[in-house]
Amino acid sequence: MEEKPVVSEPLRECKFVVYVPKYEDRPDMHYIKEKIVYPDGRVEKNLRMIKNFKRPFYVLKEHYRKYKQKKESEPLDKLNMYHSTESDLLIEAGKVLGPMYIGKNNVRHVKDNPYVYGMDLTSSTFIKKAYFDKFKLFTSFDVCVLDIEKEIVGEQRVQVISISMKDKTYTTILDKWLKDTPENRDKIARAYKKYIPEVDYMEKIVDTTDFFGSEIEMVEAIFKKLHQWKPDFLEVWNITYDLTHILNIIEKAGKRPENIFSDPSVPEKYRYFKFKKGKTSRLTEKGVHKGLDFHEQWHTVICPATFYFVDGASVYNYVRQGGKNVPTGYGLDSILNFELGEKFKKIKIDDPIAEKLDKIAWHIYMSEKRKVEYVVYNKYDTRGPILLDEKTKDIQSTMPLLSSYSPFTMFDSNPSRIVEALYFFY
Repeated sequence: MEEKPVVSEPLRECKFVVYVPKYEDRPDMHYIKEKIVYPDGRVEKNLRMIKNFKRPFYVLKEHYRKYKQKKESEPLDKLNMYHSTESDLLIEAGKVLGPMYIGKNNVRHVKDNPYVYGMDLTSSTFIKKAYFDKFKLFTSFDVCVLDIEKEIVGEQRVQVISISMKDKTYTTILDKWLKDTPENRDKIARAYKKYIPEVDYMEKIVDTTDFFGSEIEMVEAIFKKLHQWKPDFLEVWNITYDLTHILNIIEKAGKRPENIFSDPSVPEKYRYFKFKKGKTSRLTEKGVHKGLDFHEQWHTVICPATFYFVDGASVYNYVRQGGKNVPTGYGLDSILNFELGEKFKKIKIDDPIAEKLDKIAWHIYMSEKRKVEYVVYNKYDTRGPILLDEKTKDIQSTMPLLSSYSPFTMFDSNPSRIVEALYFFY
């Protein structure tokens, strides 16, 4: 009898999960960024959609309900297991717990019931854990960096946007600011060759530049390229600055951000976008609200895409939470100098006027008088965070490892991640 050949199943890694609650005719949705590794070594990046995924939760059997304070744990044989979508979790738990819990719209009002277990976890966590249990695959994350330059005075138009990965850079330029002419393209190419330092991390970079007649066309081109590249993380240093300007451009153009940010493979009725800003202050032990610096805030972009937004400064801060602060602050130049020193070479423009200006005045001068060099500066500015992460591994591996199965939305909360870890420990 002829033996059938063994067909190996490809390995699948869950990089992250984006959850979007149901709304009107849109069902409860989970979008999974998968890395698929085939037996022949091929690697594919994929966005998988799951409708109405049901996660478990547990309720203590009635004859054991003899205490009023919630316990840390209970044996499984004393619990009944139920399943629900994340969107209907409060409804389904209310049905089990009784009339006084029906109609609650805050998960805390239900999960604090002493007889309910497992509601602290997110549905995204269960999905990520299931992937790892089956495939046991963890690889480093691909990082892409985005940076914009805009007018500081006048109309405050965005003039240049660049994105970079390890081996490539793509730049869009506003034609109304710097004309798309053969002469200007040649000047950019020559300035790139002149000013970009001849160092190993700039070798073999595929650099591309396009000009556009409007800011919205620039933004659309950038995100079209991101959807093609499919990085795991899209890093922005001080994300509220860049993202606020990008969203203003989209709004002014009368377009919907979900149609630009969402992966093109997502049907239009399922597309979604939300920029969920984190806390900007905290309550001290003395009961006083203290403002949080930009690197202490944790913002979340919720959209079904093959890349997940992170603020590089916030990741740097929270990976080192409890350690020493950087004495010169958390601006990108400060962190690059602190971590890399002379390893990240500075661009030096041959201009005696520019050399004497402070940071804001320098940007104003360069964007008005040295536009070609300003483009090259923007391109190179996206390389610094990539080189930084090559050294620290903060984004490509440390943050994902510390997050474990928990979603990146809660990376700034150690207690939340500990609760999720304890669930699987028990």
